[in-house]
Amino acid sequence: MELNGWNSKSRRPDPDAYRKPYLDPDPVNAIIARAEHEIWLSSLTMVFDAVAHQMQDVLMLPCTIPAAPWLTPMPTSRVLPDLVGNAVLLKAQQDRADAAMALRFPSWFKLFNKKAKTPA
Repeated sequence: MELNGWNSKSRRPDPDAYRKPYLDPDPVNAIIARAEHEIWLSSLTMVFDAVAHQMQDVLMLPCTIPAAPWLTPMPTSRVLPDLVGNAVLLKAQQDRADAAMALRFPSWFKLFNKKAKTPA
């Protein structure tokens, strides 16, 4: 993206003015966060090297977090659950449970169905 040059005499954008390019979104925050991540991991490694071999009762494991996770390739696709199919299965299971309850307690379901059918 570019910032438009401004001519103060004519008080309008000047087509011949210098236009300063800038990045949107600003990458500075991402650069700082990546540097902090690498510093944090190197400090964890230093603590591990200093403490792990001195402890006898505790087994300390090294950090498994990658130093630069942004360099690893992103998965190309992922499989999402079928929410519609799951809803259909859940409804069928609920219907079967209701039918089993209706067979077990027929008088209660007759009373319940009469109350549901009468207009309020």
